[in-house]
Amino acid sequence: MNGHCAVPALRHHLAQLNIARARYDFDSPEMGAFVRGVDLVNGAADRYPGMLWRLTDASGAMNRGPHPRDIVNLSVWESPEALAGFLRNTVHRHFVAQKGEWFHPPEAPHVVFWWVVPGERPTLEGGLDRLASLRARGSRDEAFDWAALKRAKAW
Repeated sequence: MNGHCAVPALRHHLAQLNIARARYDFDSPEMGAFVRGVDLVNGAADRYPGMLWRLTDASGAMNRGPHPRDIVNLSVWESPEALAGFLRNTVHRHFVAQKGEWFHPPEAPHVVFWWVVPGERPTLEGGLDRLASLRARGSRDEAFDWAALKRAKAW
C-alpha cells in the first residue's frame, strides 16, 4: 500500500538501513572525530536494550557502502520504540547533531525500514535494494520511512 507500512500481525522485528556520504575521505583529519567515535556509538548500540543485531565489517567498525565515502548502518531492533530510544537517549544523538560537519546532506531518502521475522539477519545488498525501492516508489509495506512507521502507530 503506497505511503504506508503495514504493522505485521505476528511479532516481527524492525530492520533499518541508513547511508551517508562523507564530505572528506575517512582517513582525513576532518573526519577524525567521527571515525574515533564510531566504536563509542557502536558500543552504545550493542548494549542498548532491544538492539538485536547489527552488520559489522571485518574490523567491527564502519560498514562501507557502494561509494568510497559512503558509510552504511544495517541493524535489527526488537521494536520501533527500542530504536527511537537509542537515537534519543545515547551518545548517538551528539553525533547526529554534528553530522553536517562530516556528511553531505542527503539528496534522496537515506533511511529505510522493513519488518523481519525474529532471527532474520538482512544482507547489505538486500537493505540497499530496499532503499532503492523506497527512493523509486515511496513508502510501501516492504520498504518504508519514519513517517510511514509513525502513521502506522507501530509504536
